[in-house]
Amino acid sequence: MRRSAISVIAVLILSLTGLIQGQNLEYVGSTLWTNVRDVTVVGNYAYCAFVHGLVILDITDPTQPLFISQSFLPGDAEAVCVSGDYAFIADSEYGLQIINIADPSNPLLIAGLDPELEARGIAVQDNLVFMAERGNELNTCLEIIDIADPSNPVLLASYSSYCYAVDVFVEGNYVYLAKGCGDTGLFEVVDISLPEYPVQAGETNVAFGNGSGVHVSGDYAYVSFYGYPSGGFEIYDISDPENPTSVRIQYVGTASGSDIFIADDFAFLAYGTDLRIFDISNPLSPVFLGGCETPDFATRLFVRNNYAYMADYLSGVFVIDVSVPSSPLISGSYETSQTTKDVCVQGNYAYVAQEFSGGNLQIVNISNPEMPHLSGTYDFYGRATSAYAYGDYAYLGVTYVGLAIINISDPEFPTLAGVYEDRTFIQDVQVIGNYAYIFDRYAGLQIIDVTDPANPSFIGGCDTPGFVWGGQVNEGYAYIASGFEGIYMIDISSPDNPVIVGFYDGQEYVPAHGVFARENYVYAAYRQRGLIILDFADPSNPILVSRYDTPGSAYDVVITGDIALVADSYAGVLSIDVSDPTAPELISQFQTPGGAKRLYFYNDYLYVADEYALLILDCSQTDIPDTKEELPHYFSISQNYPNPFNASTTIQYNLPAVSDVKIDIYNILGRKVETLVQGEQPAGYHQVVWDADLVPSGLYFYKIQAGEYAETKKMLLLK
Repeated sequence: MRRSAISVIAVLILSLTGLIQGQNLEYVGSTLWTNVRDVTVVGNYAYCAFVHGLVILDITDPTQPLFISQSFLPGDAEAVCVSGDYAFIADSEYGLQIINIADPSNPLLIAGLDPELEARGIAVQDNLVFMAERGNELNTCLEIIDIADPSNPVLLASYSSYCYAVDVFVEGNYVYLAKGCGDTGLFEVVDISLPEYPVQAGETNVAFGNGSGVHVSGDYAYVSFYGYPSGGFEIYDISDPENPTSVRIQYVGTASGSDIFIADDFAFLAYGTDLRIFDISNPLSPVFLGGCETPDFATRLFVRNNYAYMADYLSGVFVIDVSVPSSPLISGSYETSQTTKDVCVQGNYAYVAQEFSGGNLQIVNISNPEMPHLSGTYDFYGRATSAYAYGDYAYLGVTYVGLAIINISDPEFPTLAGVYEDRTFIQDVQVIGNYAYIFDRYAGLQIIDVTDPANPSFIGGCDTPGFVWGGQVNEGYAYIASGFEGIYMIDISSPDNPVIVGFYDGQEYVPAHGVFARENYVYAAYRQRGLIILDFADPSNPILVSRYDTPGSAYDVVITGDIALVADSYAGVLSIDVSDPTAPELISQFQTPGGAKRLYFYNDYLYVADEYALLILDCSQTDIPDTKEELPHYFSISQNYPNPFNASTTIQYNLPAVSDVKIDIYNILGRKVETLVQGEQPAGYHQVVWDADLVPSGLYFYKIQAGEYAETKKMLLLK
C-alpha cells in the first residue's frame, strides 16, 4: 500500500538581487538565448520560459511574433504561468520566481521561493501557486504556495508521494499530476479543498512510459506520455476523483509525447518534432485529424483562438494555424539561435561561434554591455566550434570543413574572404600577425599563413598525442590541452617547424580541456578535476604546483591579474585567487543557467559562451581581499557559497586571535549532522568545505563557536 505524507517545512527565501549582487562576478547582460521550455498566452502576449529566463513576445499579429523584452533568471526556467500582472516561473534550480509584467517591456523580478526539490511544472488558481516537483521516489512532488502578496510568497504545504511530478493542472478542489517513476508513470489526483492539508484522492498507473503533461476538460483528464515502445496520451475518467479510470490509450508512434492541450473537442499533442491533432468529441474513441512538423523537439504548447503556440527547444516558438485541424500550418515564428560554442571580443563587438548553420557566426554589438544586440550574421555550412577576431577578419573553425575567414570590416554585413580546408575537427583558433594557429582535435597544431585571406596556406604543424580540446599562443610558444595526454608546450619561433619542448602528463585520468599560459605558469582546466597550476620554467621538467577542484567539469580558464576565471559546465564561472599559485582560493562563483564552456575577458567584462546564450559578467569587483597584510579585527562567519548548493559548499570565517574553534552542521530538526572543524586555530582568514554527498536535500544550519563568539547561519542543499 502506498502512503502519502504531508509536511509543512521552513523555507529559505532568496531574491535574484541577493543571489547576483552577493557575488563579485555580477550579471550585466545576455543575448542569443535558445532552449525554450514552455509558452503560455494571455491577451496580446506570449510568455516564454527559456532556460535563461522569461521572454515576452507581442502576438497581436500571430503570424509575426515580435520580441518585447526578456528577464534573466539565474537557474533553469522550466515552466511559466501568468495571472494578473505577474508571471510565475517554475525554476528547476531556484524554485518559484515571480516577475511583475504590468509593463511587458520592462518585466521586474520581485520575489522568489526555493523548493525542496526540482521545480518542473506550475499552475495558478486564485491566490495559490501549485508547483510540480521532480525528486527521488517517496519525496516531495507538490508544493502549495500562498501568493496573496506576490512580493512575499509563503509556503503553505508540501505534499509527498510515490514518484516525481513533471506537470500539474488545477481545477476546483483538485490538483492533477502527471508523474514519472523511471520505467513507468502515474496519474495522481490530490484533494486541495484544504490547501494547508492536501491529501491524495486517487491515483492510477500510466499504461506505458512516464507522464509528461496533463490537461483536464470536463470529466476527463488527458495525460501525455513517453517511453518504450511508443509515446502518445492516455485518457482518464475523473468523474469520481477517488477512482480515476483509464478509458483510452492513444498510441501515436515511437517518439515522445511531451505535452497535451485540450481546446473544445480537440486534443493537441506535442509529439517528437510534431504537433498532432485529435478529435476527442468522443473521448472513448479519439480520431487523428492532422499534424504539422516543427524544426526541433516540441517541448510544451498552448492553444488559443485557432493558433497553437509551440515551444520548440533550440529553434524557438512556432505559431501554427489550427483553424483547419486536418491541415495545420506554421504561420509565424520567433526563431532562436543555436548552441553557443565560443566567443571572442574586439572593440564594440563580440564574435560568437554557434554550432549549427542558420547563422553560425553571430556578431553582437556590445557597446552597451547591459543591452547587447545582434548586428550581423554569416551562415557558413557545417558546425562551428570556435571563433577569433583579428583586424578586419573573423576566423571561424568549422567541423570537418576547415577555417572560414570572414571579412568583418562592416559588422552588419560580413562577407566570406577565404577558406582553409581542414577536413578534421578544429577545436580552437588564435590569430597573431600573419598566422592563424589551429588547434585540431586529431591533427594537433597547424600554422596557417593568412597574409592573403583569400588564399590561406599551410606553413607547418606539430601532431600531438591524444585528442586536442583547446590551446593558446603566448610569447613564442603554443600550449595545447591534449585530453588524457595532458599539456604540451610547443616552440613556434620557426612557424614552418614547430617543435615540442615540454609536456605534462600528470596521470590525471581526466581530459585537459582548456589552457592559459602566463610567464612561467600554465593554468589548465581539467574535466572532472578543476584548475591545475603548472610551473613550466623548465619546459623539459614541468612541475605540478597546485590543484583546485571545481564542483563539475572545468572546460576553460582565463587569467586576469591574480584571478583565474574558470568555466565549469555544472557550477558556472568561478573566480579563484591565484596570487599564491601554491594555494589557490575561491573568491566567488556565478551560477550560469546553461553550461559554461568558453570564456573571453575584455575590459573588465567576462564573456561567457554558456551553451544556450552569450552572457556578460562584470569582473571589475573581483579584487582579491587584502587579507595577507593584516589580521581580522573581529570574529565573523560568512554566508556559505554557493548557496543554494549541490554536493559541496564553502564556509569562510575570520579569527582575530588564536581560538578554539568548532563548526557543526545541523538539520532542520536540530540534530547534529557533522562537525567540520574542532580544535585550536591561528588568527587569520579561514575556510572549510562541507561535502554533503551523504545527506538529503533540505535546509541546514551551520554554527561556529570560537571562544565566547557564536553565530549560526542557514543554507539550502538542492540535489
